Amino acid sequence: MSDESSLLQDEMTLSGAADPNAQLELIPLSREEAGLRPRRIFTPFDYQLEAKGAFDRWYADKEEPEALVALATGMGKTVTACLCLQEPLARKQRILWVTHRSELLEQSAGALSDVLGVHVGVEKAERRASYRDQVIIASIQTLKGARLERFARSFTPDIIVFDEAHHSVARTWMRLK
Repeated sequence: MSDESSLLQDEMTLSGAADPNAQLELIPLSREEAGLRPRRIFTPFDYQLEAKGAFDRWYADKEEPEALVALATGMGKTVTACLCLQEPLARKQRILWVTHRSELLEQSAGALSDVLGVHVGVEKAERRASYRDQVIIASIQTLKGARLERFARSFTPDIIVFDEAHHSVARTWMRLK
């Protein structure tokens, strides 16, 4: 099965007659037909690959409970973080990506979809992610009180990404750890 078809394994259409003896046929959908954005092809910069390599070493050893990817403004931290998630996603790990602004939420969801080709669930205000999603991006303002409790019972991430890491020491963000 190709990467493309495995990415769309949940995005299949059943076709067949109402006859219970009829054969059902699975018809794979294209990314566009499945409502997914087309993947963007890009070449990472050397410093992004270096950051990914450092993350991969941390991920393999996990001597420390946390890792930080730090790059200057405009250097592609979001794309670099996406690259860092390739191995955990290949191992079927669940990712929670937390941000504090709608613009960053949409940018990050788009990057995850574009760079990694994964469907991204969104947990924000009136939007609810499917807890079956491997990757959920959430607004910190949404993950509180009863909603956080319900979310935590249904989705247990293996990795939490705090976008804008300087916020991660705030009490509202620490309760997610």
